[in-house]
Amino acid sequence: MSSSPITANVSSPINTNAAVDQVDVRGPRFAAWVTTVVIAATLVVSAVGSAGAAVILGLQAVVFAIGAWRGPRQHPYGLLFRRLVAPRLGPVTEKEPVPPLKFAQLVGLVFAVVGVIGFATGVPLLGLIATGFALVAAFLNAAFGICLGCQIYPLVARLRRAPSPT
Repeated sequence: MSSSPITANVSSPINTNAAVDQVDVRGPRFAAWVTTVVIAATLVVSAVGSAGAAVILGLQAVVFAIGAWRGPRQHPYGLLFRRLVAPRLGPVTEKEPVPPLKFAQLVGLVFAVVGVIGFATGVPLLGLIATGFALVAAFLNAAFGICLGCQIYPLVARLRRAPSPT
């Protein structure tokens, strides 16, 4: 996401006067790499059986839910980054806002839940398609810093702020 001009100055849709909470861009990128590995493992396991794929993707769905609800600082992979990786890195040089990251985790959660439903209900094609979309999104963020959920966030934030006709 760091290379995205669209999300560089996104403010919170709830309170536009308050400073937006921000995090080191390297944390979400690390989380995206871990997510990419977990989702790729889901696809590999799905070749053996849908039940195993449903379990792995279900665990990833829980991780997405925590990220969507609590944000990147409380995200399980974010905690790993903060405790194990960040102390070995140089000082923070670039930050990004938290609200788009939470929204991106919500989008990941939706794809993971659809995938789990597909694998668990005997519709593996649905599971594969949803998991494939989640893999593409995670990989784009990990490898290129393109957070698809973060790109969509400004549009959703505008819809949430749209005044209701009276």
